[in-house]
Amino acid sequence: MKVHIIGCYCVIILAFTLIFSGCARTAVSRIYGDKREISEDEFSVLKDVFRLRVNNIVFNDEKAYCALDMTPSFGERGIFYLPQNLQAEMKVSVPDGRGPGEAMAMRHLVIANGYFYLFDLDLVRFLKYDESLNYLDTINMDQGIRINTFVMLNNELTAIVTDNDSIAFYTVIFNETVALKEKYRFPLSNTVKELSDQLFRVFLSSVLLNSDELLVVSAFDIVLYFQKKPCLEKTHELKLEIKKGKDGSIRAPFYVRVMQDGSFIYDYFEKRYRYDYPKKRLIKMKQDETLLEYDLYGKSFRVIKEEDRYYIQECVGIK
Repeated sequence: MKVHIIGCYCVIILAFTLIFSGCARTAVSRIYGDKREISEDEFSVLKDVFRLRVNNIVFNDEKAYCALDMTPSFGERGIFYLPQNLQAEMKVSVPDGRGPGEAMAMRHLVIANGYFYLFDLDLVRFLKYDESLNYLDTINMDQGIRINTFVMLNNELTAIVTDNDSIAFYTVIFNETVALKEKYRFPLSNTVKELSDQLFRVFLSSVLLNSDELLVVSAFDIVLYFQKKPCLEKTHELKLEIKKGKDGSIRAPFYVRVMQDGSFIYDYFEKRYRYDYPKKRLIKMKQDETLLEYDLYGKSFRVIKEEDRYYIQECVGIK
């Protein structure tokens, strides 16, 4: 009888624990402050900035900079400064072309050895600038390797490269040329043979999360998870279902929000999905007014759309 009573109490306690822990999880949400209206062009700029998530923004003297291709607001490509009010200011215009100081498909801005380096994804080369963003040189790669994107690993600038069946990480060495030294290579479960698919993985790659413990990389149709300690190790590979739009176009998922546990929310052809990384579960969601969530200058923001107007709100707390 005592055993039965103790067992009942254990079941009751467990039930209450699950109920209240579940309530706590569902009750936690962000509190946002006053709305500040922005134009559709300003939203387009923010969307371009944060489309590549963590690897498109660099900091110099605690100021944020990024590289952008042509946007509706500016009509030309260049290097931009992102002030606290998030209204991007062009600092350097980069001409379209193949000559010195020109670019065809600028994608990433990085800082190394006290210099800014703007990476041209199409021509596979770097434009070099000093701390004041004065153009200095055009530096070609000394290896025929097409880089997807960059990430900081162990305080080293690291290039990420995917091919038809693997993903590799290279330490980037800046001298008179730019050299790459392979550090890690991991096989891919979802291989591709078509050149077009390989190029999509190159041109539509980004780092979604780079925390102390976890690195999450998006390469067009796949999302790759890596544990960083004690050394880099591939732990999970997610294949996203990529389809053509009604007009025959192919696009990459747009990541609305990325959580610290590796979960993320993304939009794809007017539909919204959430991937729960701890549970390895993809869930279709209802669309809401939130278009984008991001962190900058130690603060969290979101962009919402109400009655065809765009607003920025800062997160002021958690409830």
